[in-house]
Amino acid sequence: MFPIWEKPLYLYCENHNEKTIGSFWERIPGRQSTMKKFQSSKYPITPITDETIYMHFCELVEELDDLTFEDDVEEEKKFAHLDALTTLIEAYEAKHFQFNKIELTVVQVIEQTLEQLNLSKKDLSKILGSNRVSEIFSGKRNLTLAQIRTLHKELRIPTDLLVGV
Repeated sequence: MFPIWEKPLYLYCENHNEKTIGSFWERIPGRQSTMKKFQSSKYPITPITDETIYMHFCELVEELDDLTFEDDVEEEKKFAHLDALTTLIEAYEAKHFQFNKIELTVVQVIEQTLEQLNLSKKDLSKILGSNRVSEIFSGKRNLTLAQIRTLHKELRIPTDLLVGV
């Protein structure tokens, strides 16, 4: 016995008055029908040379992501094509966009963390157990290894940001 969504439904084709077999899912309004074959020619794999092509490829990736195929082989073709398109998009973004490439000083990192956690410099001096916080913020004194460990442990600041490498 089949569940209702797997039972074949007999639909009449309006143009030819012929009986065709469909599925339960095809009758749901707004449901995107599944394709039988992946059409790779519709989704070209070419270098991205400008922002217009970049935007077009982003739209293609969204469109491809929404497609479903009944056949596993066709689904694998779709995923391989999707992987190639996203690789091209990532390469273009790495070359043309500046994501997270802001260089902050150690003091700016600590200030931002304090702001995000709603802490003051007075709270920081309690955490560090030192009254030399003003010297650290003015640049007269560097963080000690013990202070770096404490900031990492208490405020969850990555140590590589505190070392200033």
